[in-house]
Amino acid sequence: MSAHTAGQVARSSVEQMDPEASLSLPKDSSPGNCVWDALSPSQQNNTEERLQSVAFHLASAFRANSAPALRSLCVKPGQLCWYVKVIIEAVLHMLRLPVVGVASSRKKGTTAVELNQDPDAFVSIDMSNVPLLATVARINSYCLVDPTEMELFAADSIAVVGVNRQCNDTAGRICYFSKDLSNSMDLSSTVDMMNEGCLVISCIAPALLEILDDPERISVEGRKLRLNREAEQ
Repeated sequence: MSAHTAGQVARSSVEQMDPEASLSLPKDSSPGNCVWDALSPSQQNNTEERLQSVAFHLASAFRANSAPALRSLCVKPGQLCWYVKVIIEAVLHMLRLPVVGVASSRKKGTTAVELNQDPDAFVSIDMSNVPLLATVARINSYCLVDPTEMELFAADSIAVVGVNRQCNDTAGRICYFSKDLSNSMDLSSTVDMMNEGCLVISCIAPALLEILDDPERISVEGRKLRLNREAEQ
């Protein structure tokens, strides 16, 4: 079985938002470092730089805080793992990877891979520890979450805050924080931005989880997204 074939079997059923999955070598012997590649949905518009920044922060947050999710991509530690390219988190939530058997080959240094033919035999990615991220901009004494391009341009400081979804209390739990290197930040501003991002994410998380647990709603939201993009074009 080729890696390309395995990748095709692993595709999600979400219309035109399918992730690509193929077998690949891990970056090193640690199963926590399986390949994660966050792709921006558009590479040919004026927001490309910001989308690349979002992809960078998402990948960084995964490496730092979501070892269980990355370990679920491991087939054989140090030798074989799933390489996943995904556009949106909803697709990652629904992704089903085929069960793969690994055996030692007669040739030294090679691995024999066998795909389980049972359609009900699959591995899903552990999403319980996936962080939710929000961009927070501070303008004067105000904090803005998910700012517009104009608000980002006027911001005194910008940061990305990540909150662990396993935390159900009001304040949430901050698991990732990264500030724009072009701006300085005092302690008071940092705390305010972290608290504001954490509060907003904690309010959004239940609604997001409700949608992710309902495949029909994901399909509806996906169609709305495509219609909005077509209207913008």
